[in-house]
Amino acid sequence: MAEERVQRRLTAILAADVVGYSRLMGEDEAGTLARLKTHRESLVEPEVAARQGRIVKLMGDGILIEFASVVDAVACAVAIQRGMTERTEGEPEEQRFAFRIGVNLGDVIIDGEDIYGNGVNVAARLEGLAEPGGICISDRVLEQVEKNVNVGFAYLGAQEVKNIEKPINAYKVLLDPKDAGKIIGAPTTRITSPQKKMVAALLLSIFVVGGGAIWFQLSKPEFEPALVERMAYPLPDEPSIAILPFDNYSDDPKLEFFVKGLTEDLTAALSKTAGLFVISRNSAASYRGKSIKVKEVAEELGVQYLLEGSVQKSGDQLRITVQLIDALTGNHLWADRFDRQASEVFALQDEIAKRVFVELQVKLTEGDHARVASQGTKSLKAWLLRIEAYDELLKWTQRLRRCSGAIPMFDTKQ
Repeated sequence: MAEERVQRRLTAILAADVVGYSRLMGEDEAGTLARLKTHRESLVEPEVAARQGRIVKLMGDGILIEFASVVDAVACAVAIQRGMTERTEGEPEEQRFAFRIGVNLGDVIIDGEDIYGNGVNVAARLEGLAEPGGICISDRVLEQVEKNVNVGFAYLGAQEVKNIEKPINAYKVLLDPKDAGKIIGAPTTRITSPQKKMVAALLLSIFVVGGGAIWFQLSKPEFEPALVERMAYPLPDEPSIAILPFDNYSDDPKLEFFVKGLTEDLTAALSKTAGLFVISRNSAASYRGKSIKVKEVAEELGVQYLLEGSVQKSGDQLRITVQLIDALTGNHLWADRFDRQASEVFALQDEIAKRVFVELQVKLTEGDHARVASQGTKSLKAWLLRIEAYDELLKWTQRLRRCSGAIPMFDTKQ
């Protein structure tokens, strides 16, 4: 029987999500969902339909859309962002809905109604680079739309992003009408269309020679898993984690102090979690500034989970990304982004430490109870005191059980 041929097509991909969605949901779940649905139905979907786009899937606050025309994709992104600005004008900043959008032109793998592949991955990474209310595109997109959409563009440089082998030449879309037609800071040398066609042909031949292997599948690990038998130390009985030094993707050397402090704060906070084995900060610090592989780090430290993150700065805006990784399955368990003013960096350390702390409990120990309990305070200090008190309560109930043989009515494990 002949092997089934992998179906592919070149398409324009638009990836979008809501800025600060987790925080908005934590403050008002029902209201946030209702507002998101309203914006989708009355703005996003009509703009997509008007340009013959197709909504591939909805992912919580995220949305993946494809277009036959890259000009239509960018025009749709512009219409959505300008529309959201008008719709949310006058709302308090902390309650305002804002989308981040990334647009890429790339080859995708077709699986029924869904699409996968590097083209989709790059669009998602571009979305992560976009500012709140902004649009970020690749150089492949710019080449097609620079004279066909009434906006301007600013070069963001070659951006190194997670799980993408080569840096992405990214551009910010300038939505102000007075910037229409401008291209600010573009590199002096840009790859021509014939060169791009040669590269595309070479990539296609690689896929053919390699049998069209699909590396991006939800059913497969995102990276090579670690092996327990190769670990330098026995894997602890309780969940074990290492907090890796955060990457500073900013040119501002002053942020290095904040980055180091954030890593240390997270390590200290998570060390207070009952039933969680945390690698010392000195052991994890040895990986600072190194290009690492999850598999190797997990095997060298003898842990199942890794927490890693990065800090970027654009003007007076900070973007901090955090992700939790299961090294034994080869998958990411949780990720989030935090967008704040640079002047808020030290207050932000507490916010991130608490959020990561809660999500780790959700994934590894207490389940959704931890997320519910966390809504009672925004103070990291108060939250850590709550954790210590909870741990003491568990110890007390266990001692009481051993002494009396009875299960107290407030035992949280019954």
